Amino acid sequence: MLFQFLLFLFPCFVFGQFVTVSIRSNYPEATMFVNGIASGNADGKTFLTLSEGTHQIKLVPPDSLSWTLLPIFRAVPIHKMEGRDTLFVEIPFPYTYRFTSAPFGAKVYSVGIMKQKIHLGTTPLDYTSFEQAEKFWAEDERLSTDTLFSTRSLFTTHHFKVKNDRVDAFSFQKPKKDGKALRILSGILSIGGGAYAAYHKLKADEIYYGSYTQTGNPLLKQQINQLDKKALGGLIVMQTGVLGLAIQWLKR
Repeated sequence: MLFQFLLFLFPCFVFGQFVTVSIRSNYPEATMFVNGIASGNADGKTFLTLSEGTHQIKLVPPDSLSWTLLPIFRAVPIHKMEGRDTLFVEIPFPYTYRFTSAPFGAKVYSVGIMKQKIHLGTTPLDYTSFEQAEKFWAEDERLSTDTLFSTRSLFTTHHFKVKNDRVDAFSFQKPKKDGKALRILSGILSIGGGAYAAYHKLKADEIYYGSYTQTGNPLLKQQINQLDKKALGGLIVMQTGVLGLAIQWLKR
């Protein structure tokens, strides 16, 4: 321990010039070691008096992030600057973002400095950068054919603003089906079935109250029964469509 302390002070005796230094990081809870000596946290509130020259600085992430961040080692040149009492040194940890989706395979993008679209990879994805991105989104170009009248993307586009410099985890889920195709089909069944039932019921009533009541012809009775069956079938189709519309309304 005494040897480390002397090693810490050795540059001071050699150079003779001292600089007040404050070390800041994007993880202020990180522990900093200067020339092997624990020197507080990298929160910018700890002021060290160091000699001019190059110093070995190590930042150790907090325990909660040790699973995803490795310690940072920097050889930092320290020089006194005219007009400044304190030298502020920035040593950032890389920003880590974790992206998942259900199912896997969604493409993840970010916005570059020139507002260009940058493809980062596909989910599941752990992305690390020394620049803090402001926006991410995920897209999935795989098409689903389980709709009746059209195909659509499995994923809508998701935009996320990064509000802090912690480890951020984003999860993209398959959106619920909007049910548009089912609503259209239910509407067609309701209207078509109702019209079909009404038409055949009117024809049956016309024959019954017309020719059949006057003649009692059994052949007309058979024709009326056939028309009634068709009307009943149309009524069932109409009720099926109405039920489909009701289910879609309840899901909203």
